[in-house]
Parts: sequence; structure tokens; C-alpha cells
Amino acid sequence: MIKVEPMLTRVAPATGSPLPAATPVPVGSVVAVEAVRDSATSQTLLLFAGRRWAPKPGGAAADLQPGQRVLARVVRAEPDLELALLGRASEVAAAMRRELPRQGSPLRLLANVEWLATRPDAAARLPAPVRAALESVWRAVPEARQLATADGLARAVNESGVRLESLLAGATGRDAHAASPTDWKAVLVRLREALGRGQAGTATVPRLGPDRAPLPSRHGTLNAVAPERASLAQAVDTPTMLGELSQQTREALARVTCTQLASLDGHDGASYPLLVEIPYRSGEGTDLLRLRIDREPSPAPHATGSIWTIEFAFDLGPHGPLRGRATLAEGRVSVTLQPESGALAQLLDTHSDQLRATLEQAGVPVGKLTCARSDLFDPGRTGRWLVDLRA
Repeated sequence: MIKVEPMLTRVAPATGSPLPAATPVPVGSVVAVEAVRDSATSQTLLLFAGRRWAPKPGGAAADLQPGQRVLARVVRAEPDLELALLGRASEVAAAMRRELPRQGSPLRLLANVEWLATRPDAAARLPAPVRAALESVWRAVPEARQLATADGLARAVNESGVRLESLLAGATGRDAHAASPTDWKAVLVRLREALGRGQAGTATVPRLGPDRAPLPSRHGTLNAVAPERASLAQAVDTPTMLGELSQQTREALARVTCTQLASLDGHDGASYPLLVEIPYRSGEGTDLLRLRIDREPSPAPHATGSIWTIEFAFDLGPHGPLRGRATLAEGRVSVTLQPESGALAQLLDTHSDQLRATLEQAGVPVGKLTCARSDLFDPGRTGRWLVDLRA
């Protein structure tokens, strides 16, 4: 049974800056709200995006305490935002069951967006609002070289869509609208809206082949997402193009939502491990960098601080998928790489000294560097290199 607590109604007059109408807060989003005390009435209100909302009496609303952060679901976005308090564990599980069948690889959509970006004659067949939204999506996708820098990677993580509702909750007025111009989930919402206004843009079309993308999961092996080809190259007319783009946009949005939900704890909201998926452009086309970020106490009896681990997986095109792990423990970073192909393992062998030198030049204290072939079908063909810079 899904437990949904009382609906929240807007306080009149609203205090603080209003939520801009252009700010995308998709229906079904799970957002964090904070309980605050109204100094004039001593009533407990809920703060979201700089606006205060009053819960109806009864249920979980009666137990709210000032300063408490709780989860709410967006049940209506227009004409006014409407939220519902959630029974955390059951609601998150129900949302996962609802969204998982709908999600799909965002590389399906990105392959078509890239194809349209290089073929103005084909893009001209689409309505102007759709073309503008597609251009915004393409501009929001970072290039691979940007992810190779600390600042670029940090920005890509923040704009990957998983923090959109959190950013909106902490912003007010024009800041709320400015917080999401290149956020991945925000640009997908705008594209969905533009496609919804196009003729036949919401038509459902069959998928061209099965979706091979691994499902978002907090645990288990983190696998790379395979690249996709542009399906619009075979589209015969504009309604078919709009229908495919609409379906792929919905699949990509559901994918972000699943990634967000997979990182939610039933009691404390967002918790570790956290999942992040970052679409990016490379010389081979469009790809997806998958990250799983975890933090745990150090097992050493007298050690201080936590152990941070970042698992990653992405596809290197002709070189095949690569998985890996970077661990920060006791002030040192250790890296393990797991290529799936023997050729890639040999290529990494030849660049092991370069990796070590790059880390040293960046001022990173290095622990162990390891490369091990991860081939489920032939574990005997394994290339390994191990460098312990503390020796």
C-alpha cells in the first residue's frame, strides 16, 4: 500500500519570491522541503523554492517540527505548484516501479539530436520551438575535454539533472530560473513541452530494437551504456520524427528520475551511495559517463576521516567499455581500471606511467594503480599492472 500524506496548500499571501512560471518542476518529482515556523501565527509551514506552503491538518503534518526536512512529491505544476507529503520508503519504491519500465538510454535521444545538429535540412522539417529546444539540449551536453578538468567535472555533476529540485528549492525569484538553464533534466523538460505543442509530437512509436542500457542501481556492477545510432535517419515524415523524439525524451526523463530515486534512502532522503549519469560529446559521438559515489567510515582502528570511492563506467567506442574505481583513503588516491577487451588492457599498460605522472603533476598523493582485465567469458586472458608509489 502506498502511503500519501495530506496535500499541501499555498499560504495566501505567499511569502518570499514566487516560483517562476518558466522554472521546470516536473510532476512526479520527489523534492525536499523544510519545515519553518511562521513568527506571526506560530503555524508550521513548508519552505520550497523561496515560497511557504501550509499543510492541511492531520496526518504526518501534525508531527512536523521547525527545521525538519521531509520529502514531498509534485502532484501538479500548473497553474500553481502543488505538493504532497510522502510516506518515504513506500513512495520511493512505488515511484521506482512506475518509472523503471518507462526509462531508456538517453543516448537514443542524443544520437538523434547530434544527427539533426549536423543536418539543417532535416531539422528544418521540425517546428521552430522544437528546433530551439533541441539546440538547447545540444548546448547543455558537455564535451569530453571538459570532464577531464576538476571544475568541468564538478559542473557536469551539478548539472546532470539529479540535483535540479534541490537547486530550485534553495533558490528564489530569478535565481531559481537561472539555476537551471543548462541542467540536463531541465532542458529535457523544456524539450518535452516543445514537442507536446507540436502536431503528433506525443504519438507513441515502437522502439527500434531492445534497450540495452543497464538499469540504475545503487548496488551491483556499474556497467557502461552502449552507444546508439540515429533513428531519425529512417524517419519518413515530420509526425514520425516528432513522435520518436517525444518518446525518447520521455525515456531520458524517466532515466534521470530513476537515477534520482535510486539514490534516495527511505528514511533520510538522499544518502550514499549516490548515482550520477553525465551525457557528453566525444569525437566518436555521444556517450554517457556513469558514476557511483560512496562514503564510508575508515575500517582502521585509529584512522580519521572517511573513505571516499568513485566508481565509473563509460564506453570508449572502438576500444570498448571501461569500468574503474578511484578511492581516497588516508590522504591517498588509488585507482583500479577494468577494461573489457584485451586490446584496451594492453593500451592501458603502455600508458600506466603517464597516468602516474599526471596524478603526481596534479599534486595527488597516489596509493596503488591497478589494471585488470574484466572479461567474464575468458578470465584467463588477463593483463595486469600494479604500481605502489608508497614502496
